[in-house]
Amino acid sequence: GVECALRCTRFLTPLAPSLGHSDPKSFRYPICIVQIAETLRYKVSSQDIIVYPVESVRDLGVMVSSDLSWSTHIGNMVPKARSTLSWVFSVFKTRDKTVMTTLYKSLVRSLLEYCCPLWSPTKVTEIQLIEGVQRTFTSRIGGLQHLNYWERLVQLKLMSLQRRRERYIILMMWKILHNVVPNCYDIKFKVTPRQGDVAVIPSLSKSSSLRNQSIYDRSFAVQG
Repeated sequence: GVECALRCTRFLTPLAPSLGHSDPKSFRYPICIVQIAETLRYKVSSQDIIVYPVESVRDLGVMVSSDLSWSTHIGNMVPKARSTLSWVFSVFKTRDKTVMTTLYKSLVRSLLEYCCPLWSPTKVTEIQLIEGVQRTFTSRIGGLQHLNYWERLVQLKLMSLQRRRERYIILMMWKILHNVVPNCYDIKFKVTPRQGDVAVIPSLSKSSSLRNQSIYDRSFAVQG
């Protein structure tokens, strides 16, 4: 509930003045939770303040779909990364491991990992779609064409993109635990004698719809 309310407050911020609220935090959480789906389907025009429906909203470079999924963001991100990768291969003739790996990390992989703890996919098709960019890169490095994908990663001293996203999520949870970053999701922690600090997985009503279950499973609080 707190996660939904915080996210809703964030998207309602531009609407606050036009709705008679000087402070976006004056929106009450129950109202936000009820209206969250509708909130993400609308944005405010900068000219006439008319609210109109949209399929997705961009916030700080991340696309949020009206169904609260990240499919649109991933669908836009992967072609952009592939286009950049094609540009790298067309501009630079060398296929030296060090040079190409440096270019890949700087120009391509950075696109695929921006804000990834937030949108990290759980669908196999989306995971493979993103991983396919790195598969293509490694297959075009000189002297590695005869190796399979995992062997190429070893030779280039790279990790799979999925494993790197998992590491970023763990790092973000560590930062939340030690108050390095704000705990916007209100994640609770408990200390156990055997495992030490453990995050408490938020509960979900058994009567929740499949759609809510899917959103719950994709949330950072659950994946983390």
